[in-house]
Amino acid sequence: SGMDKLCDITVCVSANGTAQKKRVMARRRISEKQFKAILKRQMSDAEKRKRADIVFKTDAPYAQTKQEVAALLKEIKNA
Repeated sequence: SGMDKLCDITVCVSANGTAQKKRVMARRRISEKQFKAILKRQMSDAEKRKRADIVFKTDAPYAQTKQEVAALLKEIKNA
């Protein structure tokens, strides 16, 4: 949509395709066909990461992601 150009910083939360599928299907209790239809309507994960200033990989260990988010929040507060 180009709205990212209006932001000072953009953040993308990304997981590998297998993890994303597993999480979405478990949380929303949808079929694989429905999952694929949702993905088809969205911007690709690769494009989201390309546009983002910062990417959090949520297929990393939880503690690592939490530490990275905390560091970003600290940086923003101190800016």
